[in-house]
Amino acid sequence: MKKAVSFVVILLLLLAAAAGCGSPSPPPVSEESTTTSFEEPTSSYAELQSEIDRLEQLLVDNHISYWREPHPIDVACNEAIQQLPDSNPLHVGLVLSEYGEIWKEEMEKYLGLLAEVMTAEHKKMLDANQKNWEAFTDGKNKLEYEVIGRASGYGTMMRDIAVGHYYDKYRDRALFLEMLYNNAQDYSYEVGPWNGEE
Repeated sequence: MKKAVSFVVILLLLLAAAAGCGSPSPPPVSEESTTTSFEEPTSSYAELQSEIDRLEQLLVDNHISYWREPHPIDVACNEAIQQLPDSNPLHVGLVLSEYGEIWKEEMEKYLGLLAEVMTAEHKKMLDANQKNWEAFTDGKNKLEYEVIGRASGYGTMMRDIAVGHYYDKYRDRALFLEMLYNNAQDYSYEVGPWNGEE
């Protein structure tokens, strides 16, 4: 009798499992539900472009460089690279070295211009900042050079990395100092008690 009851219970469980009893069946998949639908954007293209134009003008008004207006030195460097007879990395590196020197001169120009309008206290801050920047940037570049060099076996690629570091180092600093100087001019740095001088 126990065997018969066990057999019936097992049979009922098997039938329930086969019928999907106890778990809801997934909804049927229709052709419509398998296609991806995209909602229309909430703003028109003209409204988005208007907002982009407004933000770009805000950047220009605040002397902030952004990607849509490449710096003349970058433009000249890119043109010099385009005029090369080939894309030999050695030739490209020579161009980047040359324009890295131009960026270095640009950086020194803005260091001098800032020194002319700063108070003695702020000149000390600028000098200290310049030394800290030099040490930090050189350390960062050396670390990257060593890590990549060790991984790559210090091949010819390392020369390209070093040249790129040189170009970017002075480019970034020159642009920062230019922005600082432009802001000092805009806010009449030499006028007013807030600059540390009565």
